[in-house]
Amino acid sequence: MRVAGCEDRLEDRRNGVNLDLLPAGKVVKRGCKVPFPEPTKVADKLQVVSLEGLISLKLDSWAHSPLRRHKDKTDVIELILRRKLPRDLATAPAIRSLYEETWDAVQAEGGE
Repeated sequence: MRVAGCEDRLEDRRNGVNLDLLPAGKVVKRGCKVPFPEPTKVADKLQVVSLEGLISLKLDSWAHSPLRRHKDKTDVIELILRRKLPRDLATAPAIRSLYEETWDAVQAEGGE
């Protein structure tokens, strides 16, 4: 069911979860450089963004609203630590240096 006053949000009443509809192939706000992925085919099953894509979107979002989107960077740090991600992860070229800087900072603080 649509949420009143929010064109791009649906509510799953059975599970009590809000779903944000994001623009495939586009960025959410001006200045962002990593577009949301565009599905290559129609499928009955949920298509999930890759880990590299998720990290790219989160760092791009954080870079353009660092105070409001600070949890996005925290999420990336947690992923680096918990998944033991490599420095050369195939992130989007637009944020690759930001990922590398984040990875280096995690390692400098004793990340494993």
